[in-house]
Amino acid sequence: MLFVLVGCSQEPIIQPEAPTEPTEPPVFIEPPMPQREVLLKNYTVLGEWANSRVTATGEDGAKGPARSQDFNPYTDWNPQALPNFAGDPGIMYELDRAYDLNKFVFTMNDTYYFDLYVSADGENETFVARITKENADLAFVEGICTLDGLQLKDIRFVRLMFTGRASNNLWVSVKEVEFFETGATDVDTSWMIPGSEPPVTEPPVTEPPVTEPPVTEPPATKLEITDYKVTGTFRNSRVWDDGNSDASYGPHLTFDGKASTFWNPCAEDQYVGEPGIIYTLNGWYDLTKIELTFSKPDMSFVVYGSSHGEIYTELTRVDSENIDTAYTENTALLDLAGEGIRYVKIILTGRPANQLWISLYEVTLSGDAVEEPEYVAPPATEPPVTEPAVTEPPVPTEPDSTKNAVISGYQLTGEFSQTRIWDDGTEDAKIGPSKSFDGDAATQWNPTAKSGYTGDPGIIYTLDGAYNLTALQMNTSTKKMYFKVYGSTDGVEFNELGLVNKDNAADLYSGSVATVNLSGAEANFVKIVFTGREDNGPWVTCNEVYLMGTAAA
Repeated sequence: MLFVLVGCSQEPIIQPEAPTEPTEPPVFIEPPMPQREVLLKNYTVLGEWANSRVTATGEDGAKGPARSQDFNPYTDWNPQALPNFAGDPGIMYELDRAYDLNKFVFTMNDTYYFDLYVSADGENETFVARITKENADLAFVEGICTLDGLQLKDIRFVRLMFTGRASNNLWVSVKEVEFFETGATDVDTSWMIPGSEPPVTEPPVTEPPVTEPPVTEPPATKLEITDYKVTGTFRNSRVWDDGNSDASYGPHLTFDGKASTFWNPCAEDQYVGEPGIIYTLNGWYDLTKIELTFSKPDMSFVVYGSSHGEIYTELTRVDSENIDTAYTENTALLDLAGEGIRYVKIILTGRPANQLWISLYEVTLSGDAVEEPEYVAPPATEPPVTEPAVTEPPVPTEPDSTKNAVISGYQLTGEFSQTRIWDDGTEDAKIGPSKSFDGDAATQWNPTAKSGYTGDPGIIYTLDGAYNLTALQMNTSTKKMYFKVYGSTDGVEFNELGLVNKDNAADLYSGSVATVNLSGAEANFVKIVFTGREDNGPWVTCNEVYLMGTAAA
């Protein structure tokens, strides 16, 4: 309406509105039914985790599993897996009722590898998908995994079993899990299980190739790595005894041109034995640059060059002096001045806190092709001249009844995540239990305990006779282990003889060796039960066990 004010004391004059034509009432259009999201009822954490984010009393913490189903993308379930995702870590979600499911959406912070199962009763499962590095690019887009077109009937339980992470990190972040009844139809889902039959496609029509006469090219000028050889000592080099390389984590993946693949060896403690790799190039080059991409910018190393693979000269290195400036993100880019180089050797020298696992993604070299340099033989070395040893006749001595007890066998006791004994009963040749009494302190038994060292993980040593034991010494390498020592004459009834814990470790350890007084107890069997480690890590480092005493009468 229009109001006209004529004066302050007058009432407003109301002008009549213009008449309008009658109209039809509006037609109500019902909005489309929104896609319905399935409701979750409960969860169960499965398998073994270094930290499941569920408290000892079973309560869900601030980073617990319930955060993955709270409809809040800014919270997450953030557990930590064991090394190599051992122990089948996973979670089972229970829905509020049975649904016909067609689409799953998992919001995470990275690309993860996992197996997916569904069932109506939580037991009789159907295998739905296996996401690996071969098909992860089809499943994940910026940390969100979408599996559509599944057409699953009468589902109430969904199980996720994690097998790895693209960045080789053990921490898992699941922000939200969502299940939908509706979704795409008539779509190809064969890629969700690697190895299944791909969709049938018509072969492309191609024109017959035109054959040109061969052109003789000059010597190759594009630098390429054509071969490699692992050098030095590793616990696990990812090259097997038959000479074949691990297809998933072998050294050949460092020069395959793919940024998502990597070599994943494990060095010996303190990187002893100069673990490394030697690359063979496709000719001789004056090298100008080298790039090495690792999982983190914390690897120290030395680069050497050689013309004929015999005499090596240091070209560059990354150590504590320059590690802060050598890396850009996770790639070390270094200048080189190597002339006439065909062989490049990289020696890995360490990571912070003695981290032994290495993830080397890609090695790239730059340089200019040159003619083969003149061969220079390595300097000849004369064999040392040694005088024949003069052997003095032994001086008769009285027999000594005291000697170290001899360990003649073992059996494992309690529960481990990984014992280093395989399913066929054979033990790991490099880090199996027998390495704890082989007389070589440079080798070690390296099993993995469960979280919190539950299940009394340990080992029972059989002695070659009865001894009155006076002391036990254990070399635990760089980390102090906590453990209890028991003795037995029959291998059945064991009595506690001593222990090492966080309260007395400083007194009982000298360097890496703990000494426990056994007070002359008679025993044919000695049991050690591991109870923890100074940094709370699950990895047991038992380099050598020594038992002192006198042979019992």
